[in-house]
Amino acid sequence: MSEEPLAALFGHNGKAVVELFDRVSQLRRWMIESLAASGDAEATGVYDAVWDRWLANVDPCSPDLGNRHAGLLRMNRDSPAGKAPSILHSVLWHLAREMDGDEAFISDEESLFFSARWSRVADCMQHTLFAIGVEEEFVDPSERAILRRSYDAAVLQC
Repeated sequence: MSEEPLAALFGHNGKAVVELFDRVSQLRRWMIESLAASGDAEATGVYDAVWDRWLANVDPCSPDLGNRHAGLLRMNRDSPAGKAPSILHSVLWHLAREMDGDEAFISDEESLFFSARWSRVADCMQHTLFAIGVEEEFVDPSERAILRRSYDAAVLQC
């Protein structure tokens, strides 16, 4: 019995998705600071539009069509990027804990969430994941560039 490569779990561009997961553990504090400062309203709008296109395809009657999708990892166990957003979130959670300990999180009575700073980092990374891991029918090349520009500016600036 042969094993499937990990990349096979993440669709048409699985190898690049796995490479993104690997790069998260290599992020340095200055990169995190740059990502946290990189709020991009246009990328957020594209992210929402990609979710809506995907929803219209898989659940045309979804009450979530037209909603904001920031911070959303999946709907009914799936997303435009499959299971990858949940895995990316987990990898970021580990990095945040390693870098900032409890200060990386806030809590209410029942749950723990990323702090505002780490939430912005997570949004930027989810945008990048969508640029890399979502099929062509849901995101065009110009939108891919918008989704990944904050990441590229923060991480590829050296």
